[in-house]
Amino acid sequence: MLSVNWLISVSYLLSLTVPKLRDTIKRVLTEDSYKKNALRLQEAIRSSGGLNRAVDIIEHVVSTNQPVLSSQT
Repeated sequence: MLSVNWLISVSYLLSLTVPKLRDTIKRVLTEDSYKKNALRLQEAIRSSGGLNRAVDIIEHVVSTNQPVLSSQT
């Protein structure tokens, strides 16, 4: 069964145009909230074991389609 998020992502990609992509990139580069969230994620990755641990978590989620709970870390 396909997840709703996957279907939404595919739907978005199918409707993507150059102007939409350009506007999205401009928004990410200029809106302060994106920078704040990137810094928050950077600190979360650092405090939970760094890049290698983040890669391990992503690989686990992708291969099992299950979340990694904090008790599993």
